[in-house]
Amino acid sequence: MLAVAARAAFQFRARKPTGWDDAFLLFGLLSLVTSFAIMHIKILPNTYLVGAVSDRGAKVIPPGNIVQIAWDYHKWIAIELSLCWVTIMAAKFSFLFFFKKLIGRLRGLTIYWWAITVFNVAVAGYGTSVYYLACPYFYSVKACK
Repeated sequence: MLAVAARAAFQFRARKPTGWDDAFLLFGLLSLVTSFAIMHIKILPNTYLVGAVSDRGAKVIPPGNIVQIAWDYHKWIAIELSLCWVTIMAAKFSFLFFFKKLIGRLRGLTIYWWAITVFNVAVAGYGTSVYYLACPYFYSVKACK
């Protein structure tokens, strides 16, 4: 967050126009803040409860709605991890579009840039969807197996 603030301050002081790299960096910052908010509001209150109830040796009396809590926990974990992946990929795309400005006239590096960009788009699609593809059974007994 400090790096993004420092970059924005530098851009503002130098009066440089904003570009795609700045847009990706801002998008990454917004997804990072959203991910932190979800983690602290929705995930952390139930993390230890679900873990303690799952441990057979712990002497914890589960609340009456423990199944609903576990299903909600699964849903919010998938959302939060997807947002973390979006944050990482936004930083990667910010770097890619920053370097695009530097290599714009070099044909060989431009071809390489496009290959890396297509690869990163594929990785971004896989990385954000893997948490749903691995266990798509939200609010189902199948998720507990």
